[in-house]
Amino acid sequence: MSGNFTQRGEPAIICKHSRARQAVAAGAELVFELPVCYALGPAEVFADAATAILEATGTVDTLSFGSECGDVELLTSAALTLGSEEAFEKGLESGLSYPQARSAALPAELAEVLSTPNNLLGAEYIRALRSHGSDMEVFTVKRRGSGHDEPGLSGFSSASAIRSAVLSSDTLPSEALPEFTRLEMSAEAAAGRFPVDPDALEPAILARLRTVSPSELAEVAEVSEGLENRIASCARSACDLEGFINAVKTRRYTRARIGRIAMQAVLGITKELQHTPVPYLRLLAASDSGRTLLNEISQSSSLPLITKPAAVKSLSPAAVAVANAEARADDIYSLLYPSVSQRTGGSFYTVSPSIR
Repeated sequence: MSGNFTQRGEPAIICKHSRARQAVAAGAELVFELPVCYALGPAEVFADAATAILEATGTVDTLSFGSECGDVELLTSAALTLGSEEAFEKGLESGLSYPQARSAALPAELAEVLSTPNNLLGAEYIRALRSHGSDMEVFTVKRRGSGHDEPGLSGFSSASAIRSAVLSSDTLPSEALPEFTRLEMSAEAAAGRFPVDPDALEPAILARLRTVSPSELAEVAEVSEGLENRIASCARSACDLEGFINAVKTRRYTRARIGRIAMQAVLGITKELQHTPVPYLRLLAASDSGRTLLNEISQSSSLPLITKPAAVKSLSPAAVAVANAEARADDIYSLLYPSVSQRTGGSFYTVSPSIR
């Protein structure tokens, strides 16, 4: 699971420890953290790291994920086609946007499949498993109800609609939430840690982008081809984050990518850090029955298993660098809590996994 910052380039509306507890309440036995340097990346980076974590446990034999199409064979065909980059690069060189170039490089039926975000991520999961030589089986659950980012609440609402409803009202949208989520949100609200409003971080983002040098921006994970100069210029002229993103984005550099770049700059996520192989497994939460599985993983894992966060400090320099990025992210995230008294730092190394 992503931590306190997500792939859309924004802080999560509720902290990772609460979300991990909700996952256990929904039936998960173990919840591991996808470090922020991978979670805050494009689909291929997100998928590669996520599958690497599952493979490293030495116990996972099936990968399940949601998709709009619900068709593993179709997604597998798309994944195999994604492996050919020549036509994609030609599309970019001709001036197509990233999504347009990706679509143009595929047969029409596959381009349509990969036009939706969960299908695309699913294809990247499959491609990552194949590139790792994994024999893990793949299973997909067809997405039901509202589409990705679709507004308005329904029986199966999009996460975007739920976030909008929470941030625009003093009451929870009970019809769109399971009971355990309502209880967690209520408890976190009472503690002064919910809801987290992404807009509260905007001044800090622009401050960082205005004060960092172009040479430092060039090292940010998804910055390439001189984009750092455009970012530096637009950060000085933009009055808010929306204006900045609109000014920087081009046909080639999508809105989503610019949003991620801005947050990568704030959190110090560099190219080197994002391309560091996953260095550890960090447990966020476990069910009581998950303890048995956790014991198995402690014996079979090919990576260090972290159940006491401070233990990261004794690992390799690469592991410490990944952990320090997560610690920075958590410290910044805590500044967004509604209650001033909850805004202390240091939670990465002090908050233990939730065991239920």
